[in-house]
Amino acid sequence: MSLFSEMLARFVDSKSIKIYQLANLCGIERSWLQKMLTGKRKPADQEQVMNLSQALALTYTETQQLMNAYRILEMGEENWLRRNSVLKLLKSFRIDENPLQIETPALEFSLSPSCSSQIFHSAAAVNRALHFVLLQESSDPKGFVRIMVQPQFSFLFNCLSVISFDNIPIEHYLCLDSDPKTEIDNLEYIRQIIPLMLNCRGYVPYGYYAHASSLFGSSAFLPNIILTSRYLMRISSDYSEAVISNHPQMLQLCQKYFDSQKKSSWPIFQQTTSFEEYLRVMLMGNPIKASYCIMDHPCVLSFLTPELLQGHLLPSVLSPQMMQDLKNHMINCRDLAMVTHSCFSLNGLKDLYEHGLLTEVPGEYYTPFTQKEIDLLMDIVLQLCDEGTYHMHLVQPSCFDIPPHLCLGALSPQKVTVIFNHPKKGFLAFDVKNLALSSALFDFIEYIQEDETFTLPEETSRKVVQETLEKLRAQQR
Repeated sequence: MSLFSEMLARFVDSKSIKIYQLANLCGIERSWLQKMLTGKRKPADQEQVMNLSQALALTYTETQQLMNAYRILEMGEENWLRRNSVLKLLKSFRIDENPLQIETPALEFSLSPSCSSQIFHSAAAVNRALHFVLLQESSDPKGFVRIMVQPQFSFLFNCLSVISFDNIPIEHYLCLDSDPKTEIDNLEYIRQIIPLMLNCRGYVPYGYYAHASSLFGSSAFLPNIILTSRYLMRISSDYSEAVISNHPQMLQLCQKYFDSQKKSSWPIFQQTTSFEEYLRVMLMGNPIKASYCIMDHPCVLSFLTPELLQGHLLPSVLSPQMMQDLKNHMINCRDLAMVTHSCFSLNGLKDLYEHGLLTEVPGEYYTPFTQKEIDLLMDIVLQLCDEGTYHMHLVQPSCFDIPPHLCLGALSPQKVTVIFNHPKKGFLAFDVKNLALSSALFDFIEYIQEDETFTLPEETSRKVVQETLEKLRAQQR
């Protein structure tokens, strides 16, 4: 029996309903339903699962459980778990409206030349000492932080997110499990570092493959390492014991260790912190034949006319050569009949129409587009839909509420970029360097375009967009 058939049989039993009654209520042939309950048949589609849910009077939670079991049946448990992990990862690209607060006061201490180390024997003491070390380092313009810890060390990550490090570099060496069966765990590790990526401009995560449970398990001696310009801190696996040293030779030895680790590691994300650098990288690439995008509004940037580009990009922040290169790039995209796959929300379309702001471009580089200009761009998009070079998919907000400021773009499973237009910290772009992660992200983009739980079909999406635009235009007359 499958998970779906077991769960369905359990619900049928708990509701005390006869098979023939259920078959009549949901319009399924009785023999087919019986085979469904024994795992010999599966539902025809998601609509049939919803019919079963309604006939059984399932709660919202029970319906979600049954639907998830059906998705596992359809795509396999491994695919479902991976895609669900990617969904949670993308949802984490949000700015917390309630910033973290570190309630533990810093424990000020100093190590004398005659005593170059100090030991702490409780989690509270370790946290207070760690807080002090990081606070002290954040005030040093020449400071740095290098860490070899796993994301489960939440107090450390809270400190790094809350304390203002400005441009102080933070290198993080994250152990990803080398066992292919632990791909979901690796995705969860990466999800947990997203808030730090958004809050610390100098944060760079490096990945390396090993057995995390062995390196950071209870049998490992003080496996968590934090190095600053002043201190070396080694912390136990349960974060309740620690030793701090400021001995120069110990600091040098640890520096060599991190340098060696860096040679055998690779950036999980290659960060681009300026929009100009991002444009240079984009324009250096080969002409794009197909692109995939998930963000709150339709992808329209590539379809700007030279006139719109000239009229809105600010020459005070972009050089004349960059302006010309951008024009040539967009002309090439049109000449090549670039195929665009755009997943967006209806609310995002309305916001674009009302405010004229583009998620993937920093606000200081252009002036907002007028509603008339958005009308022109959307007319181009709708025409390209008819020509078959633009594929739009309206995302169902009940399944995936796309985070504001986020743009996920992909050209292939090996070329995926995450853009986050942070309203306070500015433009952030991350090239995904980990192949397993980029492949998982690309697979998710392809998957939601086909799954009607996440997105409306293309024809339906185009019809809804057309009707919405007509209503918005009517309101402006």
